[in-house]
Amino acid sequence: MGGEIIFKFILPMTIVLVLLRLLGLETKINNIKLKKITRIISSITPAVPFFCLVFLFITNNDNYRYVATYSSSDLPIRYRISAVWAAREGPLLLWAACCAIVSLIYEIVPKKFDQKLSLKILDCFVLCLLLVAFSLNPFRTVPENSLVISAGLNPLLQTNLMIIHPPLIFAFYTSCVWIGCITVSKIIINDIDWKHKEFLEEINKPTLISFFLGTLGIGLGGLWAYVVLDWGGYWAWDPVETASLLPWIAVMTLLHLKLKKNKLSKEWFMLAGISPVWFSILATVVTRAGGVWAGSVHSFVVNSDTLVDTNLWDRLIILKADEIAGIEIMTYLFILVGLFGIYSGTLLNQKILELGNNQDKNNGNIFLIIFSSVLAGPILVFLGVFNKNMWEVIPIGFPLFVCGISPMIVPVVTNKRIITEQFKLNLMEGDSLMRIIMFVGMIALSLWIGDIILGSFIVISVLFSVSYKNLDEGWPWIIGTIFLLLFGSWSNLIKITEAAIGILILSIPWAMLSSDDGKKLTLNSVVFWTPIIVSTVYLLLTWVILLSSIDGPRFEAHELFGAPVLFLILCGLSVLGLQGKIERSRLIALVIFVSVASIIFAWFLGDKLPSDSANSLGGPIIRGHVVWLLAPISLIALPALISIIHSTVKKITDSNRNKIVVSVSAHVIHLGVVILIIGHLFATTLIDRNDLSHQITLIRDDTSSYGSYDYTFEDVITLKKDDLEFKNRFDVGDGYIGTKIRINNSAGDSVIVEPGVLRFDLPFETFPRSEVDRVAKLHGDIVVIFDLSQSQAMDNMKNQELDDLQQIRVTIYELPGSHLVWLGWVIMLLGSLTIIFTPPRRLTRLTHKGV
Repeated sequence: MGGEIIFKFILPMTIVLVLLRLLGLETKINNIKLKKITRIISSITPAVPFFCLVFLFITNNDNYRYVATYSSSDLPIRYRISAVWAAREGPLLLWAACCAIVSLIYEIVPKKFDQKLSLKILDCFVLCLLLVAFSLNPFRTVPENSLVISAGLNPLLQTNLMIIHPPLIFAFYTSCVWIGCITVSKIIINDIDWKHKEFLEEINKPTLISFFLGTLGIGLGGLWAYVVLDWGGYWAWDPVETASLLPWIAVMTLLHLKLKKNKLSKEWFMLAGISPVWFSILATVVTRAGGVWAGSVHSFVVNSDTLVDTNLWDRLIILKADEIAGIEIMTYLFILVGLFGIYSGTLLNQKILELGNNQDKNNGNIFLIIFSSVLAGPILVFLGVFNKNMWEVIPIGFPLFVCGISPMIVPVVTNKRIITEQFKLNLMEGDSLMRIIMFVGMIALSLWIGDIILGSFIVISVLFSVSYKNLDEGWPWIIGTIFLLLFGSWSNLIKITEAAIGILILSIPWAMLSSDDGKKLTLNSVVFWTPIIVSTVYLLLTWVILLSSIDGPRFEAHELFGAPVLFLILCGLSVLGLQGKIERSRLIALVIFVSVASIIFAWFLGDKLPSDSANSLGGPIIRGHVVWLLAPISLIALPALISIIHSTVKKITDSNRNKIVVSVSAHVIHLGVVILIIGHLFATTLIDRNDLSHQITLIRDDTSSYGSYDYTFEDVITLKKDDLEFKNRFDVGDGYIGTKIRINNSAGDSVIVEPGVLRFDLPFETFPRSEVDRVAKLHGDIVVIFDLSQSQAMDNMKNQELDDLQQIRVTIYELPGSHLVWLGWVIMLLGSLTIIFTPPRRLTRLTHKGV
């Protein structure tokens, strides 16, 4: 009884302690040592509820509803631990625990920069997580004389990889939050003397750690899909997979900002610093909103049948009334809109002050109003924790307007004199008319389009572009808006005519401007701008396609539209590796020659490649076309990067060792990316997993040819839960049916595979989990999958009938290049680890030189 009381109050007590920490009550302690101990203890306090919940699962204390619902005494301890993050409550507490680790790092690691404000912002985020968890009540007990009928842990999660993958993903998202807190603290301070170098140095270690965690976590998720799921692949552009990739791309872009740190203004560092946390919150929404993005195999927590078939924004708003998901999703939505408002309001205020030549950029009162308006949304969410019916009284659009739109209205109203004077000046010069045409035209177009999310970003981008003192300086925002329109039309979010009208509105006024600053674009400049610009374009493309994926994954769209962007990335890497070794003119000629040759080969030989190269990706474009576009330039980039790694290693001396190690490691990561892309082309792009030709029927003792091998069905294996062999092979499950298949090659070599199905007897149904088997060949894997549609019929057969079974149906994929995917992934991990453990001082000097 005493224990139940402790667990009942552990979460409220933690919330109170976090509030006290936010109020800074430890500053009242005069003893320095005691103050330090108090801060360390308070930093790890948010992790206590999570570890308490883990303890309840390990001990299988089914007096608690959450444990009784998702755990079982039959589960091994490691799977009981993974059951903690099987639903909503556990992941929230896990995320809070990860944030507590960051707070602990703040307290115990010597700091070069003052990070008190960023720590306060992190504590605010933790408070949000804990309050949402409190509304879900993870420590709710089961009433006496009541029975909880539990399906237990989802069988797909009863794997070793699911013990590691979710915590790593939340650690990755936490590192993104860490970066975002530092950036928002810089925005709040709004220092006149913003130092790009200092900002990059402060976020350097969190960004490197984030890149490593993201690479590791996403890769392990792909490995889980490869070995557990029954579709024979590691990446399907599932909405949850795609969403987790977005913050990783944002982090990668942020890492490359150091290459052009002296060429970028403050606003781009602010945007790059906020992007990882914004996209990590979005990724959480995609996962936790469940049925909003229908068809995702990762969404176990929301029934998609509760959502009507409508657009993305309406689906999200419908969730406000959901008793389980409502508070959590609305909290994330307000954080997303709040971050949007903070950046937009601050940037708009900065641009207005620049219009008036006002050098005092540190307008604290303006930002205080902006930040206060942003807090309105979370406050309403917190009130909703205690009164869920309040959403019936307050329209959801009102707090969202306060958080997202009012921060941009504040600087306009406050600085209306500057705006009026500048408008009159520009009117005399004929500039204001162009600004009005662009802004008003895009507002009208966005209203016509009717997509609230895409339209909002289009309008804000144009607003920023027309806010520059010189209109031609806003070209990055114009280009970004044009890409949004293009990608929106490609992904069918908007019509082609709507995109064309928008591009016309933006292009004509901008084209009428003449700007000749006398600067020449050099090859070296192109090389160093490429990763920043192209990765940003790829980020926008992936995000827009995700917005259009609410009714299911859009594999073809990602592969087809992403190919030109990947081509530019590979061109940049090729030039990076070969510049200085080949004359500039010859290097440009080589890239052009490879590009033209790729198009010619794709046109004439696109369907001559193996696997499913002739299958369509969209319209007349087939899978072979994409492979021919990317494979040749990949094969140029590969030796080019090996060459630059070799030449850079030769420069190592005692005085520059750490600097060279970091440079080599960066190129090693690039090499890993290229190897992974090559493997992906042949193991994923070329394989159509919806093509029924991969399903074949095997007759007992009769050899069937498929691809390059012969397959013979030899026997059926059945194991019951009480069988010794079953206990030796499986930790979970209630029965197993497997099939022995012999694979022979032309040389006469043979190997036995045993694809099968592991049966889980749930309270109201039997869940079959495919046990995929594979053969590792030098060129790649052969994956053999037992067709689950046969499992129930075979399970009902008696032993004699199974012995007489004459045929089975299996799915077979030959995946050339699959090894390259995992090799490239491991190489990327090794390269990023090396950079992380490079001494900071040397790394700082390297950053300063822009290597």
